[in-house]
Amino acid sequence: MHPSQRGWRWCLTALLAVSCTGTPAPAPTPTASSLTGELLTVTSTQASVSLIRYGLSDGSASTQPAPIDPEAVNRSSVVGTSIPDAALFLTAAAGTAQAYRLDAGASEAIPLGPPLPVAEGSEPLLSIEDRAAIVADRGDVWILPLPGAEAWLLAGEGSWAAADPEGLSVVYSPDDRHVFMATVRGGAAPEALFDVAGLQHSLGPGTSPLELVGVPAWGPAGLAFLVRAGDQFAVFVRYPDGRTVEVLQENYANVFRVPRISWQPGGNLLAIADDVGPSGAVLRVFDATTSQLTALSLAPVGFAGTAWAPDGGSIALLTGSGELVVVDLEGDWLAHRETNWRALLAWSADR
Repeated sequence: MHPSQRGWRWCLTALLAVSCTGTPAPAPTPTASSLTGELLTVTSTQASVSLIRYGLSDGSASTQPAPIDPEAVNRSSVVGTSIPDAALFLTAAAGTAQAYRLDAGASEAIPLGPPLPVAEGSEPLLSIEDRAAIVADRGDVWILPLPGAEAWLLAGEGSWAAADPEGLSVVYSPDDRHVFMATVRGGAAPEALFDVAGLQHSLGPGTSPLELVGVPAWGPAGLAFLVRAGDQFAVFVRYPDGRTVEVLQENYANVFRVPRISWQPGGNLLAIADDVGPSGAVLRVFDATTSQLTALSLAPVGFAGTAWAPDGGSIALLTGSGELVVVDLEGDWLAHRETNWRALLAWSADR
């Protein structure tokens, strides 16, 4: 079976697994693996939030209090990433956004930079990578350069933004249509990059005007972003040479959710955790070198988070019901367990 078809052997990747024809079928058995590293996850009650470190090699777990407002977890206003010897995460709730660093073996997360005021009750765009954290909150785009984390810098305007892999430039859109690029430290005037109206033909005639939605992802292979036109939805990649290709289109999509997209560490694969289409929730990867789109796994109740393995060889997937599944790039299961986790923040390498 070709790898691009392997993920379609199962219509559901949890205990509710059924075959694609509707006939009951057992969930696939995890293959023998040598998973290493540690997942950083979040669980919560009405009164508190906890960080969980989960060792993939032996299934060990440790729990510690998290400096996160429960409101943030309930509204998914928390994101994270891994760097050598630490995990970074960014959260926003109760009128404040704050970045944190959790060092390997540390019992407490420490704040990175000052708190950033955000509009009370808003749901700002949040993004964090090893070189920058971004908050786009009802008109202003703020960036916190890392690892220095000296101050939040006003980098643009709008509610859509991303930083380049080196944290030197930022793209933003003031109107969810026109995209500009600016240097983080200022200087040159912002450069107009593109207007999503130029991609209208990709979604077909008669569709509503395109608008940018969701959280873009900027990696060495290009800028990945999401657009919506009425109930049509698409994922695009803009390559460094300016070419823009459509990666995925969903017709009659759920307009209340958007896919989660993330680039493979140091690689050219884009993970797309898509639970907006009529075919159900699907984890796919797009190869920016070959333009091949591969389905790896499906889930019955959507996705609550994804995280790439540090070596880029597998993906941890947290479903909306809290089940953890780890799949390799052939679609084979490497791990599966039920949890009470609410979010998946990072996959750190063994220290």
